[in-house]
Amino acid sequence: MKHRILIMFFLAIANILTAQETAYYSEDELRGHAAFMDAMVQKYQGNDDKAIELFKQTLKADAKNHSVAFEIAKLQIQKGNLSEAIRYGEKALAIESTNKWYLILLSNTLMENNEYDKAIPYLQKLKAQERGNRDYYEDLAYCYLKEKNSDLAIIELNALEQIIGVDESNIKKKYDIYRAKDDKLNAENELQKLIGAHPSNTAYLNNLATFYKKTAQQEKAKATYLKILELDPDDTHANLAIAAELNENNNASAYLLSLKNILENPEISIDSKINELVPHIESLSPESDSALVRSLDNSLNSLRLSHPGSAKAYAISGDFYSRIKKDDKAIEFYERTIQINDNIYSVWEQLLYSLNEKRDYQALSQKSLTAVDLFPNQATAYIMHARALIELNNTSEAKEYLMEARLIAGKNTELIKQIEVLSQSIK
Repeated sequence: MKHRILIMFFLAIANILTAQETAYYSEDELRGHAAFMDAMVQKYQGNDDKAIELFKQTLKADAKNHSVAFEIAKLQIQKGNLSEAIRYGEKALAIESTNKWYLILLSNTLMENNEYDKAIPYLQKLKAQERGNRDYYEDLAYCYLKEKNSDLAIIELNALEQIIGVDESNIKKKYDIYRAKDDKLNAENELQKLIGAHPSNTAYLNNLATFYKKTAQQEKAKATYLKILELDPDDTHANLAIAAELNENNNASAYLLSLKNILENPEISIDSKINELVPHIESLSPESDSALVRSLDNSLNSLRLSHPGSAKAYAISGDFYSRIKKDDKAIEFYERTIQINDNIYSVWEQLLYSLNEKRDYQALSQKSLTAVDLFPNQATAYIMHARALIELNNTSEAKEYLMEARLIAGKNTELIKQIEVLSQSIK
Protein backbone atom coordinates (compact mmCIF):
# COMPACT_ATOMS: atom_id res chain seq x y z
CA MET A 1 0.00 0.00 0.00
CA LYS A 2 2.82 2.44 0.89
CA HIS A 3 4.50 1.70 -2.44
CA ARG A 4 1.30 2.56 -4.31
CA ILE A 5 0.97 5.86 -2.42
CA LEU A 6 4.56 6.80 -3.17
CA ILE A 7 4.06 6.04 -6.84
CA MET A 8 1.03 8.32 -6.89
CA PHE A 9 3.13 11.07 -5.27
CA PHE A 10 5.93 10.76 -7.83
CA LEU A 11 3.52 10.67 -10.76
CA ALA A 12 1.64 13.68 -9.52
CA ILE A 13 4.83 15.68 -8.88
CA ALA A 14 6.25 14.66 -12.26
CA ASN A 15 3.12 15.84 -14.00
CA ILE A 16 3.25 19.19 -12.23
CA LEU A 17 6.92 19.72 -13.06
CA THR A 18 6.41 18.75 -16.69
CA ALA A 19 3.47 21.07 -16.98
CA GLN A 20 5.49 23.90 -15.45
CA GLU A 21 7.83 23.84 -18.44
CA THR A 22 5.06 25.11 -20.69
CA ALA A 23 2.51 26.72 -18.37
CA TYR A 24 2.20 28.76 -15.23
CA TYR A 25 -0.24 27.83 -12.44
CA SER A 26 -2.22 30.15 -10.25
CA GLU A 27 -2.06 29.84 -6.50
CA ASP A 28 -5.54 28.23 -6.49
CA GLU A 29 -4.46 25.68 -9.10
CA LEU A 30 -1.37 24.75 -7.13
CA ARG A 31 -3.52 24.31 -4.00
CA GLY A 32 -5.78 22.10 -6.12
CA HIS A 33 -2.86 19.89 -7.16
CA ALA A 34 -1.71 19.58 -3.57
CA ALA A 35 -5.22 18.78 -2.44
CA PHE A 36 -5.48 16.08 -5.14
CA MET A 37 -2.28 14.39 -3.93
CA ASP A 38 -3.46 14.58 -0.33
CA ALA A 39 -6.86 13.19 -1.35
CA MET A 40 -5.27 10.19 -3.06
CA VAL A 41 -3.25 9.44 0.08
CA GLN A 42 -6.39 9.62 2.23
CA LYS A 43 -8.28 7.40 -0.23
CA TYR A 44 -5.67 4.65 -0.17
CA GLN A 45 -5.53 4.85 3.60
CA GLY A 46 -9.28 4.28 3.76
CA ASN A 47 -10.16 7.76 5.06
CA ASP A 48 -13.11 8.29 2.71
CA ASP A 49 -14.60 11.40 4.32
CA LYS A 50 -11.28 13.24 4.34
CA ALA A 51 -10.57 12.11 0.78
CA ILE A 52 -13.93 13.44 -0.42
CA GLU A 53 -13.31 16.78 1.28
CA LEU A 54 -9.91 17.13 -0.41
CA PHE A 55 -11.22 16.00 -3.82
CA LYS A 56 -13.92 18.67 -3.56
CA GLN A 57 -11.20 21.28 -2.95
CA THR A 58 -9.45 20.03 -6.11
CA LEU A 59 -12.69 20.23 -8.09
CA LYS A 60 -13.30 23.77 -6.79
CA ALA A 61 -9.90 24.78 -8.16
CA ASP A 62 -10.53 23.01 -11.48
CA ALA A 63 -14.25 22.59 -12.22
CA LYS A 64 -13.52 20.67 -15.45
CA ASN A 65 -11.49 17.95 -13.78
CA HIS A 66 -13.84 15.05 -14.59
CA SER A 67 -11.44 12.47 -13.08
CA VAL A 68 -11.81 14.08 -9.68
CA ALA A 69 -15.61 14.14 -9.97
CA PHE A 70 -15.43 10.44 -10.82
CA GLU A 71 -13.30 9.74 -7.74
CA ILE A 72 -15.86 11.51 -5.54
CA ALA A 73 -18.69 9.50 -7.14
CA LYS A 74 -16.91 6.20 -6.41
CA LEU A 75 -16.29 7.14 -2.80
CA GLN A 76 -19.92 8.19 -2.35
CA ILE A 77 -21.00 4.76 -3.61
CA GLN A 78 -18.76 3.11 -1.01
CA LYS A 79 -20.46 5.23 1.64
CA GLY A 80 -23.92 4.33 0.33
CA ASN A 81 -24.71 7.91 -0.73
CA LEU A 82 -26.18 6.97 -4.11
CA SER A 83 -27.79 10.34 -4.89
CA GLU A 84 -24.48 12.12 -4.33
CA ALA A 85 -22.67 9.48 -6.39
CA ILE A 86 -25.11 10.10 -9.26
CA ARG A 87 -24.66 13.86 -8.98
CA TYR A 88 -20.88 13.69 -9.25
CA GLY A 89 -21.04 10.97 -11.90
CA GLU A 90 -23.18 13.30 -14.01
CA LYS A 91 -20.61 16.08 -13.46
CA ALA A 92 -17.87 13.82 -14.80
CA LEU A 93 -19.97 12.70 -17.79
CA ALA A 94 -20.95 16.27 -18.66
CA ILE A 95 -17.28 16.96 -19.35
CA GLU A 96 -16.40 13.65 -21.03
CA SER A 97 -19.68 12.36 -22.46
CA THR A 98 -18.43 9.12 -24.05
CA ASN A 99 -16.34 7.81 -21.15
CA LYS A 100 -17.29 4.17 -20.73
CA TRP A 101 -16.51 4.02 -17.01
CA TYR A 102 -18.60 7.08 -16.23
CA LEU A 103 -21.53 5.57 -18.13
CA ILE A 104 -21.15 2.27 -16.30
CA LEU A 105 -21.01 3.96 -12.91
CA LEU A 106 -24.11 6.03 -13.63
CA SER A 107 -26.18 3.21 -15.11
CA ASN A 108 -25.31 0.81 -12.28
CA THR A 109 -25.92 3.38 -9.55
CA LEU A 110 -29.22 4.53 -11.03
CA MET A 111 -30.40 0.91 -11.23
CA GLU A 112 -29.36 0.34 -7.64
CA ASN A 113 -31.28 3.50 -6.72
CA ASN A 114 -34.37 2.16 -8.55
CA GLU A 115 -34.20 4.97 -11.13
CA TYR A 116 -34.54 2.60 -14.07
CA ASP A 117 -35.91 5.16 -16.52
CA LYS A 118 -32.83 7.35 -16.02
CA ALA A 119 -30.44 4.39 -16.38
CA ILE A 120 -31.81 3.45 -19.81
CA PRO A 121 -30.18 6.28 -21.86
CA TYR A 122 -26.77 5.53 -20.37
CA LEU A 123 -27.15 1.82 -21.11
CA GLN A 124 -28.14 2.63 -24.68
CA LYS A 125 -24.91 4.65 -25.08
CA LEU A 126 -22.89 1.76 -23.66
CA LYS A 127 -24.59 -0.68 -26.02
CA ALA A 128 -23.75 1.58 -28.98
CA GLN A 129 -20.09 1.55 -27.90
CA GLU A 130 -19.91 -2.24 -27.36
CA ARG A 131 -22.45 -4.06 -29.51
CA GLY A 132 -21.19 -7.46 -28.39
CA ASN A 133 -21.52 -6.94 -24.63
CA ARG A 134 -24.55 -8.94 -23.44
CA ASP A 135 -24.61 -7.21 -20.05
CA TYR A 136 -25.98 -4.01 -21.58
CA TYR A 137 -28.80 -5.80 -23.42
CA GLU A 138 -29.77 -7.73 -20.30
CA ASP A 139 -29.62 -4.63 -18.11
CA LEU A 140 -31.76 -2.73 -20.61
CA ALA A 141 -34.31 -5.55 -20.67
CA TYR A 142 -34.38 -5.54 -16.88
CA CYS A 143 -34.92 -1.77 -16.76
CA TYR A 144 -37.70 -1.93 -19.33
CA LEU A 145 -39.41 -4.65 -17.31
CA LYS A 146 -39.13 -2.54 -14.17
CA GLU A 147 -40.72 0.27 -16.16
CA LYS A 148 -43.49 -2.18 -17.16
CA ASN A 149 -42.54 -2.17 -20.83
CA SER A 150 -42.14 -5.85 -21.65
CA ASP A 151 -42.28 -5.26 -25.42
CA LEU A 152 -39.08 -3.20 -25.36
CA ALA A 153 -37.50 -5.78 -23.04
CA ILE A 154 -38.21 -8.48 -25.63
CA ILE A 155 -36.72 -6.28 -28.38
CA GLU A 156 -33.46 -6.00 -26.43
CA LEU A 157 -33.30 -9.74 -25.75
CA ASN A 158 -34.06 -10.55 -29.39
CA ALA A 159 -31.27 -8.17 -30.43
CA LEU A 160 -28.94 -10.00 -28.07
CA GLU A 161 -29.97 -13.32 -29.62
CA GLN A 162 -28.90 -12.02 -33.03
CA ILE A 163 -25.41 -11.55 -31.60
CA ILE A 164 -24.91 -14.60 -29.36
CA GLY A 165 -27.28 -17.10 -30.97
CA VAL A 166 -29.73 -19.36 -29.14
CA ASP A 167 -28.75 -19.22 -25.50
CA GLU A 168 -30.49 -20.96 -22.58
CA SER A 169 -30.35 -18.01 -20.20
CA ASN A 170 -31.65 -15.58 -22.82
CA ILE A 171 -34.42 -17.96 -23.88
CA LYS A 172 -35.51 -18.38 -20.27
CA LYS A 173 -35.77 -14.61 -19.81
CA LYS A 174 -37.98 -14.28 -22.88
CA TYR A 175 -40.04 -17.34 -21.91
CA ASP A 176 -40.70 -15.88 -18.45
CA ILE A 177 -41.81 -12.58 -19.99
CA TYR A 178 -44.20 -14.30 -22.39
CA ARG A 179 -45.63 -16.48 -19.62
CA ALA A 180 -46.19 -13.40 -17.46
CA LYS A 181 -48.12 -11.89 -20.39
CA ASP A 182 -50.01 -15.18 -20.86
CA ASP A 183 -48.65 -15.32 -24.41
CA LYS A 184 -48.63 -19.11 -24.76
CA LEU A 185 -47.73 -19.15 -28.45
CA ASN A 186 -44.53 -17.14 -28.11
CA ALA A 187 -43.61 -18.90 -24.84
CA GLU A 188 -43.84 -22.25 -26.64
CA ASN A 189 -41.85 -20.88 -29.58
CA GLU A 190 -38.99 -19.96 -27.26
CA LEU A 191 -38.86 -23.48 -25.81
CA GLN A 192 -39.05 -25.00 -29.28
CA LYS A 193 -36.21 -22.73 -30.40
CA LEU A 194 -33.98 -24.15 -27.65
CA ILE A 195 -34.95 -27.72 -28.55
CA GLY A 196 -34.25 -26.98 -32.22
CA ALA A 197 -30.71 -26.00 -31.27
CA HIS A 198 -30.28 -29.02 -28.96
CA PRO A 199 -32.69 -31.74 -30.17
CA SER A 200 -31.30 -34.52 -27.96
CA ASN A 201 -31.36 -32.52 -24.71
CA THR A 202 -34.03 -34.22 -22.59
CA ALA A 203 -33.99 -31.43 -19.99
CA TYR A 204 -35.24 -28.97 -22.62
CA LEU A 205 -37.87 -31.48 -23.79
CA ASN A 206 -39.00 -31.95 -20.19
CA ASN A 207 -39.40 -28.17 -19.90
CA LEU A 208 -41.62 -28.22 -22.97
CA ALA A 209 -43.69 -31.13 -21.63
CA THR A 210 -44.13 -29.32 -18.31
CA PHE A 211 -45.28 -26.22 -20.21
CA TYR A 212 -47.86 -28.30 -22.06
CA LYS A 213 -49.13 -29.78 -18.78
CA LYS A 214 -49.42 -26.34 -17.16
CA THR A 215 -51.33 -25.01 -20.17
CA ALA A 216 -53.74 -27.99 -20.30
CA GLN A 217 -52.28 -29.46 -23.50
CA GLN A 218 -52.19 -33.05 -22.25
CA GLU A 219 -51.82 -34.80 -25.60
CA LYS A 220 -48.85 -32.65 -26.56
CA ALA A 221 -47.34 -33.28 -23.11
CA LYS A 222 -47.73 -37.04 -23.53
CA ALA A 223 -46.20 -36.98 -27.00
CA THR A 224 -43.24 -35.01 -25.69
CA TYR A 225 -42.71 -37.43 -22.78
CA LEU A 226 -42.77 -40.37 -25.21
CA LYS A 227 -40.17 -38.60 -27.34
CA ILE A 228 -38.01 -38.18 -24.23
CA LEU A 229 -38.28 -41.92 -23.48
CA GLU A 230 -37.08 -42.69 -27.02
CA LEU A 231 -33.94 -40.68 -26.23
CA ASP A 232 -33.58 -41.87 -22.63
CA PRO A 233 -35.73 -44.82 -21.46
CA ASP A 234 -34.62 -44.19 -17.86
CA ASP A 235 -35.71 -40.55 -17.71
CA THR A 236 -37.36 -40.12 -14.31
CA HIS A 237 -39.77 -37.31 -15.15
CA ALA A 238 -41.03 -38.88 -18.36
CA ASN A 239 -41.50 -42.33 -16.83
CA LEU A 240 -43.42 -40.94 -13.88
CA ALA A 241 -45.53 -38.66 -16.08
CA ILE A 242 -46.62 -41.54 -18.30
CA ALA A 243 -47.36 -43.72 -15.27
CA ALA A 244 -49.30 -40.89 -13.61
CA GLU A 245 -52.09 -41.19 -16.17
CA LEU A 246 -53.29 -44.30 -14.38
CA ASN A 247 -53.14 -42.52 -11.05
CA GLU A 248 -55.34 -39.73 -12.44
CA ASN A 249 -57.99 -42.36 -13.16
CA ASN A 250 -58.06 -43.21 -9.41
CA ASN A 251 -56.74 -46.72 -10.02
CA ALA A 252 -54.04 -46.78 -7.34
CA SER A 253 -53.20 -50.49 -7.62
CA ALA A 254 -52.82 -50.28 -11.40
CA TYR A 255 -50.74 -47.15 -11.04
CA LEU A 256 -48.39 -48.80 -8.55
CA LEU A 257 -48.06 -51.78 -10.87
CA SER A 258 -47.13 -49.41 -13.71
CA LEU A 259 -44.33 -48.05 -11.53
CA LYS A 260 -42.65 -51.47 -11.24
CA ASN A 261 -40.01 -50.88 -13.92
CA ILE A 262 -39.34 -47.42 -12.55
CA LEU A 263 -38.99 -48.65 -8.97
CA GLU A 264 -36.66 -51.45 -10.02
CA ASN A 265 -34.39 -49.13 -12.00
CA PRO A 266 -31.45 -48.06 -9.79
CA GLU A 267 -30.60 -45.25 -12.22
CA ILE A 268 -33.78 -43.36 -11.30
CA SER A 269 -33.43 -41.32 -8.13
CA ILE A 270 -34.91 -42.77 -4.96
CA ASP A 271 -36.38 -39.39 -4.00
CA SER A 272 -38.50 -39.32 -7.16
CA LYS A 273 -39.77 -42.83 -6.40
CA ILE A 274 -40.56 -42.03 -2.78
CA ASN A 275 -42.48 -38.92 -3.83
CA GLU A 276 -44.78 -41.16 -5.85
CA LEU A 277 -45.30 -43.67 -3.04
CA VAL A 278 -45.76 -41.34 -0.06
CA PRO A 279 -49.32 -40.14 -0.89
CA HIS A 280 -50.52 -43.75 -1.09
CA ILE A 281 -48.79 -44.74 2.15
CA GLU A 282 -50.21 -41.73 3.98
CA SER A 283 -53.71 -42.74 2.92
CA LEU A 284 -53.38 -46.17 4.57
CA SER A 285 -55.05 -47.51 7.69
CA PRO A 286 -55.40 -51.05 9.09
CA GLU A 287 -58.72 -51.26 7.21
CA SER A 288 -57.31 -50.25 3.82
CA ASP A 289 -58.09 -52.25 0.69
CA SER A 290 -55.99 -55.39 0.70
CA ALA A 291 -55.16 -55.07 -3.01
CA LEU A 292 -53.69 -51.61 -2.39
CA VAL A 293 -51.72 -52.90 0.61
CA ARG A 294 -50.27 -55.75 -1.44
CA SER A 295 -49.39 -53.39 -4.30
CA LEU A 296 -47.57 -51.04 -1.94
CA ASP A 297 -45.79 -53.95 -0.26
CA ASN A 298 -44.53 -55.12 -3.66
CA SER A 299 -43.56 -51.57 -4.65
CA LEU A 300 -41.53 -51.09 -1.48
CA ASN A 301 -39.81 -54.41 -2.02
CA SER A 302 -38.79 -53.23 -5.50
CA LEU A 303 -37.56 -49.97 -4.00
CA ARG A 304 -35.36 -51.79 -1.46
CA LEU A 305 -33.94 -54.11 -4.12
CA SER A 306 -32.93 -51.20 -6.36
CA HIS A 307 -31.49 -49.15 -3.46
CA PRO A 308 -30.21 -51.71 -0.94
CA GLY A 309 -27.84 -49.28 0.76
CA SER A 310 -30.30 -46.42 1.17
CA ALA A 311 -31.72 -45.68 4.63
CA LYS A 312 -34.68 -43.97 2.94
CA ALA A 313 -35.85 -47.23 1.36
CA TYR A 314 -36.07 -48.94 4.76
CA ALA A 315 -37.49 -45.93 6.58
CA ILE A 316 -40.44 -45.61 4.22
CA SER A 317 -41.00 -49.36 4.53
CA GLY A 318 -41.16 -48.94 8.30
CA ASP A 319 -43.72 -46.14 7.86
CA PHE A 320 -45.81 -48.40 5.62
CA TYR A 321 -45.95 -51.23 8.17
CA SER A 322 -46.58 -48.78 10.99
CA ARG A 323 -49.61 -47.44 9.10
CA ILE A 324 -51.15 -50.88 8.80
CA LYS A 325 -50.28 -51.74 12.42
CA LYS A 326 -47.75 -54.46 11.68
CA ASP A 327 -45.41 -53.35 14.44
CA ASP A 328 -42.95 -56.25 14.20
CA LYS A 329 -42.26 -55.46 10.55
CA ALA A 330 -42.15 -51.71 11.24
CA ILE A 331 -39.57 -52.27 14.00
CA GLU A 332 -37.50 -54.49 11.72
CA PHE A 333 -37.27 -51.84 9.02
CA TYR A 334 -36.70 -48.93 11.40
CA GLU A 335 -33.83 -50.86 12.99
CA ARG A 336 -32.39 -51.58 9.55
CA THR A 337 -32.62 -47.86 8.76
CA ILE A 338 -30.70 -47.00 11.92
CA GLN A 339 -28.01 -49.54 11.09
CA ILE A 340 -27.38 -47.63 7.87
CA ASN A 341 -27.77 -44.13 9.34
CA ASP A 342 -28.35 -43.56 13.06
CA ASN A 343 -28.37 -39.77 12.81
CA ILE A 344 -32.04 -39.21 11.89
CA TYR A 345 -34.13 -38.64 15.03
CA SER A 346 -37.51 -39.00 13.33
CA VAL A 347 -36.65 -42.64 12.56
CA TRP A 348 -35.65 -43.25 16.18
CA GLU A 349 -38.89 -41.65 17.30
CA GLN A 350 -40.98 -43.92 15.05
CA LEU A 351 -39.03 -46.93 16.32
CA LEU A 352 -39.80 -45.97 19.93
CA TYR A 353 -43.49 -45.51 19.17
CA SER A 354 -43.62 -48.93 17.48
CA LEU A 355 -41.89 -50.61 20.44
CA ASN A 356 -44.38 -48.93 22.74
CA GLU A 357 -47.30 -50.13 20.59
CA LYS A 358 -45.88 -53.65 20.80
CA ARG A 359 -45.44 -53.20 24.58
CA ASP A 360 -41.87 -54.44 24.37
CA TYR A 361 -40.77 -52.27 27.28
CA GLN A 362 -37.38 -53.92 27.73
CA ALA A 363 -36.42 -53.11 24.14
CA LEU A 364 -38.05 -49.68 24.48
CA SER A 365 -35.91 -48.97 27.55
CA GLN A 366 -32.71 -49.90 25.72
CA LYS A 367 -33.48 -48.09 22.47
CA SER A 368 -34.79 -44.95 24.15
CA LEU A 369 -31.66 -44.72 26.31
CA THR A 370 -29.52 -44.89 23.17
CA ALA A 371 -31.71 -42.19 21.63
CA VAL A 372 -31.18 -39.98 24.71
CA ASP A 373 -27.42 -40.36 24.32
CA LEU A 374 -27.50 -39.57 20.61
CA PHE A 375 -30.10 -36.79 20.81
CA PRO A 376 -29.84 -35.16 24.25
CA ASN A 377 -32.11 -32.27 23.24
CA GLN A 378 -35.08 -34.38 22.14
CA ALA A 379 -37.73 -34.46 24.89
CA THR A 380 -39.66 -37.41 23.41
CA ALA A 381 -36.63 -39.69 23.86
CA TYR A 382 -36.68 -38.93 27.63
CA ILE A 383 -40.46 -39.36 27.77
CA MET A 384 -40.36 -42.75 26.05
CA HIS A 385 -37.51 -43.89 28.28
CA ALA A 386 -39.47 -42.82 31.36
CA ARG A 387 -42.53 -44.68 30.05
CA ALA A 388 -40.48 -47.87 29.66
CA LEU A 389 -38.98 -47.48 33.15
CA ILE A 390 -42.46 -47.04 34.67
CA GLU A 391 -43.65 -50.25 33.00
CA LEU A 392 -40.50 -51.99 34.31
CA ASN A 393 -41.27 -50.70 37.86
CA ASN A 394 -38.27 -48.39 38.01
CA THR A 395 -40.24 -45.31 39.00
CA SER A 396 -37.49 -43.43 40.83
CA GLU A 397 -35.30 -43.31 37.71
CA ALA A 398 -38.36 -42.57 35.58
CA LYS A 399 -38.98 -39.40 37.66
CA GLU A 400 -35.47 -38.17 36.88
CA TYR A 401 -35.99 -38.58 33.12
CA LEU A 402 -39.37 -36.85 33.31
CA MET A 403 -37.72 -33.90 35.06
CA GLU A 404 -35.13 -33.73 32.26
CA ALA A 405 -37.90 -33.96 29.67
CA ARG A 406 -39.77 -31.07 31.34
CA LEU A 407 -36.70 -28.83 31.09
CA ILE A 408 -36.19 -29.66 27.41
CA ALA A 409 -39.87 -29.40 26.46
CA GLY A 410 -39.97 -25.66 27.17
CA LYS A 411 -43.40 -24.31 26.19
CA ASN A 412 -44.44 -27.26 24.05
CA THR A 413 -47.92 -27.94 25.49
CA GLU A 414 -48.30 -31.35 23.87
CA LEU A 415 -45.04 -32.63 25.38
CA ILE A 416 -45.85 -31.06 28.75
CA LYS A 417 -49.19 -32.86 28.75
CA GLN A 418 -47.49 -36.22 28.11
CA ILE A 419 -45.01 -35.56 30.92
CA GLU A 420 -47.77 -34.63 33.35
CA VAL A 421 -49.79 -37.76 32.54
CA LEU A 422 -46.78 -39.99 33.18
CA SER A 423 -45.86 -38.07 36.33
CA GLN A 424 -49.40 -38.54 37.70
CA SER A 425 -49.20 -42.28 37.04
CA ILE A 426 -46.28 -42.73 39.48
CA LYS A 427 -47.38 -40.54 42.38
